[in-house]
Amino acid sequence: MMMNKKILYFALSNLEDRSDGVTQKIYGQIKGFKKNNYDCYIAGYTNNGVAIYSKSDVIGKKARFRRWSLIDLTLKNVDKVKFDVAYIRFAHFTPGVMNLLKKMSRLGIRIYIEIPSFPIKYSKSIKGFLYHQLDKFYFPKIKKYVCKILSVGEKNSHISGINNINIPNGINSNINYIKKAYNDNYDTLNFISVSAMYITHGNDRIIKGFKNYYDIHPNSSIKLHFVGSGNEEEKLKQMVGDFELVNTVIFHGKKEGKELEELYSLCDIGVSAIGIHRVGYSYASPLKSKDYLMRGIPFICSYHEIGIPENQPFIFNVPSNDDPIDITEVISNYKRLKSINYHKEIEKIISNNLNWAHILKVVE
Repeated sequence: MMMNKKILYFALSNLEDRSDGVTQKIYGQIKGFKKNNYDCYIAGYTNNGVAIYSKSDVIGKKARFRRWSLIDLTLKNVDKVKFDVAYIRFAHFTPGVMNLLKKMSRLGIRIYIEIPSFPIKYSKSIKGFLYHQLDKFYFPKIKKYVCKILSVGEKNSHISGINNINIPNGINSNINYIKKAYNDNYDTLNFISVSAMYITHGNDRIIKGFKNYYDIHPNSSIKLHFVGSGNEEEKLKQMVGDFELVNTVIFHGKKEGKELEELYSLCDIGVSAIGIHRVGYSYASPLKSKDYLMRGIPFICSYHEIGIPENQPFIFNVPSNDDPIDITEVISNYKRLKSINYHKEIEKIISNNLNWAHILKVVE
């Protein structure tokens, strides 16, 4: 009987925060690896420290400086299991990460690095500047340790001389596909934006679009629901107040589980990223667009969805600029779906293009 290969998934993410999209993605990928016959171990953060999880054991400790502690914990334990593969979610190439790569390589572990958003963007802060300088110094040196890079974003065959595979984000949800009922009462449509409210999400564009729409249709009952919180939240709330849309644009804060599902069931049109041109991207695969698809919700975006064939009727493309979203045009696109069996096409794409087991078959 053939033994399963062993894989270590290393991520500087809180594995206990199940409301976080990145954490949901990690567990979705782990399920994909398991379907591909891997025994999986995960190294990541906990609420108060760091840990390495396996099916039967947890090695963990409390830690104040979690980044350093996780690297140290992994260095001390990586040779205790005969790993075949390490899958590292990009963590910037600090000296500690480089030491980890070197040790894994000496142990004969095949190393894959995922870059969740490429090209890499750095924050305009001291920390961002330092990470940028470290990456510039170390990136050319990782070629002797790393087998392949998997990146989500702009298409590139090689990154720093290493073979690169462009991948989409897959489906993370544990729910079955939901055939969201079509709403032909167009004056009562509900839009939903689930996001951490970064400037790249372009939420200001959809709010301005609602302002323009209500200037022309003051008796409309369409609504916009924001789920999540983040840097832009207060500015967006101020904008909604200034536009007198407080009864139309609703901020729900962070939601998960049953409360989040109830909001999804209420809504008809999703708002994916409509501001990523602000950092120079034209290809992307946001996690939230996959969440919309799993619930049968068509969505707006201003980029090319990696892994999904072009010109899908359930994806409403809007211009890659800072103009307000034309809500009338979005509703017109939604109306066209009435006579189309778009649910069948979404299910096919989810099954064939966006399941993690299929996407991660390149890791071997």
